[in-house]
Amino acid sequence: ISVGEVVRVLERGLRLADCQHCELRDDCATSGLLAEALERQGVSVHEVGKVRSDLPFSRNVLLLHWPDEFYRQPYNIKAWLSAWLRLAHLALAKMLARLRIVWIAHNARPHTGAPDTPPLRWRCFLRLVDGVIALSQASLAEVLAAHPSLRDKPLLVTAHGHYLDQATTPPKLPDHPGDRPIRIAAIGSIRAHKRFADLARAVASSDSQVVLTIRGEPVGPDVTDELSEIAAGCPRITLLLGRMSDTEWEAATDAADLIALPYADVLNSGVLFHALSRFRPVVAPRRGSIPEVHRQVGEAWVHLFDGEFTSATLEQAIAWLRTSRRESPPDLSAQDWDAIGTDMAAYLLAIRNERAR
Repeated sequence: ISVGEVVRVLERGLRLADCQHCELRDDCATSGLLAEALERQGVSVHEVGKVRSDLPFSRNVLLLHWPDEFYRQPYNIKAWLSAWLRLAHLALAKMLARLRIVWIAHNARPHTGAPDTPPLRWRCFLRLVDGVIALSQASLAEVLAAHPSLRDKPLLVTAHGHYLDQATTPPKLPDHPGDRPIRIAAIGSIRAHKRFADLARAVASSDSQVVLTIRGEPVGPDVTDELSEIAAGCPRITLLLGRMSDTEWEAATDAADLIALPYADVLNSGVLFHALSRFRPVVAPRRGSIPEVHRQVGEAWVHLFDGEFTSATLEQAIAWLRTSRRESPPDLSAQDWDAIGTDMAAYLLAIRNERAR
């Protein structure tokens, strides 16, 4: 199948380590793997960093991963003006070159800096959108509930892909912890909505044999103040701040018995799929797309919790980890990149053909 040329927009590079400043940009390598999957289907993919300055008018479709600047509160007048200029550029490309714009909706709205009411910039952006791609049925439902005007657009539900092909070392099944202390890790950008402090408090107050490593780059003011205070009072908690290389990210995941996602708000999580691609079990909230992943990969690989992450949540997760067995890798067949590429290429072809009418 040949659908012409697609432009995909990234704000950062393709490597996992470069993209730790946002929920799914924890693994913006997803975008590179997606591009490769599309290219295997005959789609020519051109990466641009900034829409306003780099967007070629010769492309057919623009895939936007993170149009957050159209929703967030601008930091200053320069950011506000830049967003409007970018919108004007997109409108001009649609009018003069009949460019089609497809939003890959990782989240219905930004986790931080988002006003209660969508700003005019966002409403203008939605009028420019020609199609929406969601990474799960739950994602699509949440996006459409938040933005009902998208219901009449061409929609596609596909999957978040795995990271098996990106591994620098082969993943290995974890050893059963037996009676030794459980090693828990929380990895990725440190943001307020991820509630790493709740996890740290639960570990600090636990009587169980458990050690915790929190590793990642802080995003936002004062997000590590409480974490640092808790870690200083508990020798079983290690706090490592800063970016990681891909190799360091893998090593931090492999060193853990359990990857914790104590998030208060999540729709999709690349950290979840990276952990599963390294054959590490995960404790995660019953929110967004995670229950769908739980059903796909099996009871032994994802333990769900409701509400906030508390000491009781921690004890339940530890009991689950000690009593369940992981004798074969998690089933990531639904995250196959070739299947994702096939579905998306067909969808983009339909979008392009709609443009030609």
